Amino acid sequence: ACLSQLLSMPVASFWSDAWERHPVHARAERAATGRFSGIFSLADLDGVLRMNVSTHGKHHSAPRPNRNFHDLALLKRVERRGEFWTGKLGKEDEGVSLHALKAGFMQGFSLLLNGLERRVPAVSRLCASLEAHTRARCNANLYLTPAGAQAFEAHFDWMDSVVLQIEGAKTWTLYPPVWPLPRKGTKFKPTRAQLDARASSATRVTLRAGDALYVPRGVVHECAAPRLGGGAQSLHVTVGILVDDLTYEGLIHHAIDRA
Repeated sequence: ACLSQLLSMPVASFWSDAWERHPVHARAERAATGRFSGIFSLADLDGVLRMNVSTHGKHHSAPRPNRNFHDLALLKRVERRGEFWTGKLGKEDEGVSLHALKAGFMQGFSLLLNGLERRVPAVSRLCASLEAHTRARCNANLYLTPAGAQAFEAHFDWMDSVVLQIEGAKTWTLYPPVWPLPRKGTKFKPTRAQLDARASSATRVTLRAGDALYVPRGVVHECAAPRLGGGAQSLHVTVGILVDDLTYEGLIHHAIDRA
């Protein structure tokens, strides 16, 4: 019942009507804005960052600090020669201090923290539940974005995603696919002209605390934290459903559901 609870819809309807067909925005009721607080919170983020232990690469005899561009990254959308790109702060594989993270955040960079399922037991349990239901491996990443900021340019992912808005708000723009149902390793950057041609068909939704959003693989998307008073920030967790890692059992499961 995990998907049903997250997306506030019957599981059968999700598989038959939404799965890899169109996004689903599940709005939280006013009394349920904190429904994901047991999964993750800003206090949990503070603890993870202070622990500063890398989960990237092979096991080592002693813990290593988080590595830039692997365990985490500071990201900001930038414009060059008329196109938007994702800019990264710092050098690859260097350690990043809490002071540097805070300084980058104050400069409008968003924090991306990878491998959340290997760091927080509640997130690990969520991913395990989704894996049992989808028969596909799942992972989880965290995004903390300053008010009025945007981390990535418009792009698509090769995995299906379930987004949980923990705190603040995030406005998503969802465009029709330019490459339907991409496979792992597919790399294609939508141009500004392609996005402009799809703008009239784009959908915009604003996620607020307690909301969830399902994004099928291939759906082009970009998201930004609104400019709100009081310096509000946006915190969300994205669970990736890695469809290219499906087991044979999972492939049969999906083939039956799609028949």
